[in-house]
Amino acid sequence: MLELVTAGIILIFLGSLILIFWIITRSVETRAVLKEETNLSENKSEKINGGGVIMIGPLPIVFGTDKKYALMAIILAIVLMTLAIVFSR
Repeated sequence: MLELVTAGIILIFLGSLILIFWIITRSVETRAVLKEETNLSENKSEKINGGGVIMIGPLPIVFGTDKKYALMAIILAIVLMTLAIVFSR
């Protein structure tokens, strides 16, 4: 029994190390890509649009950078509330 506990602890430790290593390597790769993209797009001025919904219980908080994305977020909120009602029964 003690061997299984030891093997489990070792596997959890190795899994954690692999996860930390993966996060660090992805972070370095992402920084390199972002730095390259920033250098390429310095001359361009792009407007970024978006929106979202924060559901606090049954109450949605909707936000967006313009009307189009706010409307999409409202529709998303209605769908989420409907799904919550349907699957809560």
